[in-house]
Amino acid sequence: MTASTLENAGNRIVTLRRSRTVAAISVVLFALTYSSGLVRRHGLIDGFGHVIGADLLAQRVASQMTRDGYGDRLYDFDLQSRYEQAAVSPETLPGLDPFVTPPYVALVYWPLMPLRHEIAFAIWTALGVSFFVASMLWLGRDYPWVTSWLPTIGLLSLSFFPVIEGLMAGSNQMLSLLLFTAVFLSLKHGYDPAEHLAIGRALAPLRDEGVLIVGSGLSWHNLRMFGPAASAPSRAFDGWLDETLAASPEERTRRLQGWETAPAARLAHPQEDHFVPLMVAVGAAEDEKATRVYHEDGFMGGVTASSYRFGGLR
Repeated sequence: MTASTLENAGNRIVTLRRSRTVAAISVVLFALTYSSGLVRRHGLIDGFGHVIGADLLAQRVASQMTRDGYGDRLYDFDLQSRYEQAAVSPETLPGLDPFVTPPYVALVYWPLMPLRHEIAFAIWTALGVSFFVASMLWLGRDYPWVTSWLPTIGLLSLSFFPVIEGLMAGSNQMLSLLLFTAVFLSLKHGYDPAEHLAIGRALAPLRDEGVLIVGSGLSWHNLRMFGPAASAPSRAFDGWLDETLAASPEERTRRLQGWETAPAARLAHPQEDHFVPLMVAVGAAEDEKATRVYHEDGFMGGVTASSYRFGGLR
């Protein structure tokens, strides 16, 4: 069975309409289950015996500990347990949800610290939803399809259990998403080989400190062409790559900067996101010899692929 046959079968089975329907059913079931737990709650313990917003409580407890002068005991689980027990009293704490994140995170939750937990949880949940929407709209400025598909993205995201469970627990995942979005959008746009070689040169001093620099990608990355159809073009591109990396440092750099002229270059990499990491690795070891450490000519039914190490083992 070919890759295209599998893809066509998948497209017939997993349609957008079916995905939305399954997602909507999942969200409704999650909401009903969670609501039944809230209806049967005792204080801050829901009907299933879990602390409501347990992750948020752990963060707020850490804030309280820093306020009370116990910043040096932030990871004392016995002390954390006493604080969490006091928060859920008169109910019994079913188990410690420990604070294990970096100390500065405790300071983020100071504004929520003086509030009753129920109020803090409601505010944090609303903020979490707003962080998600803000992240999608922010991404939509550079990727308009995100904005166009926002309702569907939201529905499918909420149907993914870790996402809805994180909201129910009051975790900081949506804040993390917002920060990740900021980092992602701050990354350099474009795939200019010279600029990525320069990034590698800037990272080169780290090698003297024992840091391993990994350029993670694949020498063939055409997801629509695997199997026998990829055999000849992948072999041609891999041959060019091997010849290029074996050349002198100056010639290697020159050839990599003009990689688009290589045999089957755009078949190998319709978009070069899985190829430019090699430029960074080369830039970090520009004067070092390349050694092929992996080679296969039957990958995924016919793809020729290789991996390289620059310099000797240290």
